[in-house]
Amino acid sequence: MTQLLLHPSSKNSIAKIIERPPHGLLIVGPNGIGKMSIASLIAETILGIKDIRQYPYANVISPKNDKMISVEEVRTLDNFFKLKIKRSNAINRVVIIEYANKLSIPAQNALLKNLEEPPSDALIIMTTDEKQSLLPTILSRLQTIHINKPNTHDLKANYPDIEDKLLNTAVAISGGKPGLLTTLISDPGHPLFEATKVARQIISSSQYERLLLVDSLSKDKQLTVNVIHIMLQMADISIKDVTSKTAARWRSILNACYEAEDELKRNGQIKLVLLKLMLSL
Repeated sequence: MTQLLLHPSSKNSIAKIIERPPHGLLIVGPNGIGKMSIASLIAETILGIKDIRQYPYANVISPKNDKMISVEEVRTLDNFFKLKIKRSNAINRVVIIEYANKLSIPAQNALLKNLEEPPSDALIIMTTDEKQSLLPTILSRLQTIHINKPNTHDLKANYPDIEDKLLNTAVAISGGKPGLLTTLISDPGHPLFEATKVARQIISSSQYERLLLVDSLSKDKQLTVNVIHIMLQMADISIKDVTSKTAARWRSILNACYEAEDELKRNGQIKLVLLKLMLSL
């Protein structure tokens, strides 16, 4: 587990899973925390292999173009589990379902059969940041581990060669999530850097100036989502280290951003969501 930067509690949970693998595992944590890397690490360690992507008895299912995972994709597992394997380890084959919250209800029902009667040598690993999107019958058949963020000191110590300004900015934008932090450091042109500039502009502008931004922002949903994400990070950090008067404003920003984020997830009209947000700041 030295390959990944992990919180001690997460490292302990992973070690227990590796020692006594279940047939079904759910890895829960926010986007950018590195859940897929952790799933791969668990699978590779249990199987005694170096690269899950090169292993013939591994099957990774991920949403395509942010669409739902269909029942047809899940049903391909039926044939996968029928494959004859020469290895005689306790666990010989692994399925990883990334973003399991994207499983359609029919897909979840189809998966249930494999979770109820899993092959004796199989491990099904699922990752999600929205546990509530999974059926109770699915959750009841999975062992769950929650992945926590490492502390900031450990995060920064992991990048001794990165210039302080870039590292501090990347840590703040990522919210301390190792997977996203690594991506930001390796890609100075990442869209979240542009979103940070827009978020700072919104926070420092008058209400009239903010309203002028609604039209242009509403034409780019991904930028809007990124800006709200950054404002949430800014508010969360600022609430902990400001005067009580300023903290009240940051709490208001935090609540308004959470509400806007929730409305966008429920496919609210982006322009109306932005108007409400700008008026609430």
